[in-house]
Amino acid sequence: MSNQILQVDENMLETKLDRLVSRKVEELLNAMLDAEADEITGAARYERASGRRAYRAGHYERNLTVKAGTMTLRVPKLKGAVFESAVIERYRRREQSVEESLIDMYLAGVSTRQVDDISRLLWGERMPSQTLSDKLKRVYEDIDQWRNRPLAAHSYPYLFVDGVWHKRTWGGSVENVSVLVAIGVDDTGRREVVGVAEGMKEDKASWEQFVRSMIERGLRGVRLVVGDRCAGLVSTVNSMLPDARYQRCMVHFMRNVLSKVSHRHAAWAASALKAVFAMESWQAALEKAEQVATEMESKGLKAAASCLREGVSETTTYLLDDYPVEHRRRIRTNNMKDRKHVPSSTFLATPYSRVGLNEREAKAAGLDYVVKRLPVAAVPKAQVMRRPDGLMKAIVERNTGRILGAMLLSVESHEVINIVKLAMDLDAPASTLRDMVFTHPTIAEALNDLFA
Repeated sequence: MSNQILQVDENMLETKLDRLVSRKVEELLNAMLDAEADEITGAARYERASGRRAYRAGHYERNLTVKAGTMTLRVPKLKGAVFESAVIERYRRREQSVEESLIDMYLAGVSTRQVDDISRLLWGERMPSQTLSDKLKRVYEDIDQWRNRPLAAHSYPYLFVDGVWHKRTWGGSVENVSVLVAIGVDDTGRREVVGVAEGMKEDKASWEQFVRSMIERGLRGVRLVVGDRCAGLVSTVNSMLPDARYQRCMVHFMRNVLSKVSHRHAAWAASALKAVFAMESWQAALEKAEQVATEMESKGLKAAASCLREGVSETTTYLLDDYPVEHRRRIRTNNMKDRKHVPSSTFLATPYSRVGLNEREAKAAGLDYVVKRLPVAAVPKAQVMRRPDGLMKAIVERNTGRILGAMLLSVESHEVINIVKLAMDLDAPASTLRDMVFTHPTIAEALNDLFA
């Protein structure tokens, strides 16, 4: 005899619910169209009224694709007035969110043919490739207009620049494309992307062309440029932005130094470097860096000591008196993911949430990391809730213990991911979450074991 008193066919239930939602949405939209027709005519259907302005002349059917599926609308026809609806735009066949979803799929690398297939699978209606192409032309026009917008309305004291590589689908093949990006902080403290250029290299000519394009659009008032160590970038800042200083990215500089440190001395070296960048002034940081370099040499870490001496001056520019103390933490690195982490959640049957880098991205960035995993079945609260399915995964930098990212496929992951995000924003090492005391039983206490 089965232990289940009641058995439910979940697939059948979901199908019936989908149909119920679709039917109710269709009835609601048709009722709204009728109400609009009554308002335009000045009277309800079959009503005798002296103030009637027009008469009903039947209706015509029109299909509309929305998230709930494809439904048939009965659009009123009028005699003596034009029926204009606020519920649905004239000639529109798809809800705006449906069109946006299809365009997002294409921009993410899905071919127009696959978009058509997915459209029929999800909503029962195809999206012709020509229709998609016409809509994308308007999207590209908006993008070009945004990329070439004037910048003269504000000054931008801080400019963060970087070159990133992305994969692009073109002509059926996947290729790597370089993109130069500039993010400016204006005189009101607002941060925005002020420049994007595709297909350039991180050489002097590309940086000069990139900066020149922003100057021609009105870029002004730059006092500090934050970026990676690149000879072309440094010379471009000196020649084209004479009033600005160059700040080498502290995060990448620390990684460069630590890559030359043996595993036996990694923890000590990481703490010593943090002490350098915690100094209150530029001169004090240089003196502390010399002490650390001397101690590195005594431990046989000559390459690391040389790297530290060579780059510490331009990596501590943010400590100069020209820049407010309260700005220092935010202007010492150009790595947006190191300064601000945005979590995301996808609400599947078991919610999937993530923040920061995944393992593939950490590997592509050349980071030395360890992967930590925890089956959700090992979490007491998950067993209490009878939701043991899933896996928790975290990426931690080996030498510093810094949390690079986390991926949680777990019940209540959309809540727990915010704790990880907060730790990353505060530069708290993984040991902080490992040793934190959580209430019991909760899903959050799984972080103790995940980061152990």
